[in-house]
Amino acid sequence: MLNAGTTDEFQVPCRTLGTLQELVLGHDNTGLNANWHCELVSITDLATKTTYWFACNKWFDLAKEDGRIERVLKASLTPPPPPPAPGVAPARPTVPYQITVMTSNVSGAGTDANVFVVLYGEDGSDTGRIKLDNPGRNDFEKGQKDVFEVVAADVGLLRKLRVGHDNSGAGPAWHLAYVEVLNKATGAHYVFKCNRWLSEKDDDFQIERDLFPQGSNVVENVYTIAVTTSDISGAGTDANITVILYGEKGETGRLKLDNPKNNFERGDTDVFNITAEDVGPLRSMKVSSDDKGLGSAWHLDIVTVVSSAKPSVKYWFYCGQWLSQEHGLDKTLRAELSDPRPNLPTYTITTHTSDISGAGTDAQVFINLFGVKGESGP
Repeated sequence: MLNAGTTDEFQVPCRTLGTLQELVLGHDNTGLNANWHCELVSITDLATKTTYWFACNKWFDLAKEDGRIERVLKASLTPPPPPPAPGVAPARPTVPYQITVMTSNVSGAGTDANVFVVLYGEDGSDTGRIKLDNPGRNDFEKGQKDVFEVVAADVGLLRKLRVGHDNSGAGPAWHLAYVEVLNKATGAHYVFKCNRWLSEKDDDFQIERDLFPQGSNVVENVYTIAVTTSDISGAGTDANITVILYGEKGETGRLKLDNPKNNFERGDTDVFNITAEDVGPLRSMKVSSDDKGLGSAWHLDIVTVVSSAKPSVKYWFYCGQWLSQEHGLDKTLRAELSDPRPNLPTYTITTHTSDISGAGTDAQVFINLFGVKGESGP
């Protein structure tokens, strides 16, 4: 347990990583008090005596700020300034924003779900999750323009906007035309065009999207994600599967893998084309299951990813493990530039059952090997 106000130290053996650039920090949202606020992380390479500092000062909580329980932190060789003392206003000022949301004029475009936005500045800062709601008004109806007056952190010039909803209500599917943001303190005005569904049943089945200001040089990027379920007994799942891609430029946010077919059946390869920000050369992927549905346990073989920004490069993410309550619902997989399966090592495992009465078993026995480079999976 990590208690408030404490500093906890861990000694972790690991393969040589060279100069550290970033880390991924998060939790699995289990336990009675899963929410966590992290001030900073420091890592000392005992071989080189180098200390790296990773500033955070963020909640890891589905219900606070931007709702994230996993974050990418950048390395620094100098310690960050201390956070403000309790009761002292943070250094970053707040400013009034006017956020205008235009729901498309197409059939079924309106939503009853709870809608939010996150504003991201060019310096990497963000406002946290801002709920958009006008009390007493039926917002986000077909063809309707809704205006929201909010106060949030001043993140300077905007680089992108993340918009999404919680998929609640009788009609959660939403077709968004565009979002306008006005910084009322500076007069800076931005238009973020969308013209797409945010729906678990339409388009590419995403209910969160990253939008970029009109006139920016960001080119729309599509990831082709191919997922192969293992060809072993019980490998398929009816659970909802999501991934987050981590690259040299950042992370994509959570991407839901879905299409009209019955996905993730034993031995099948399912392909998903998802629009998301180009995060540069990929380093890792987090794949998660929500453990819902009958037969929710899933044995994942491998995932490949190709970005339209660089279609000549295919990334391979080998898993070979169960995603289940027993073995963990989240797996972080390392990117490879070729299929690693032909070069996987072979272990000879010999078990000796005791020579005593009743020692034998009819159960399915598994073993999970742990090494400095990771685990084998059960």
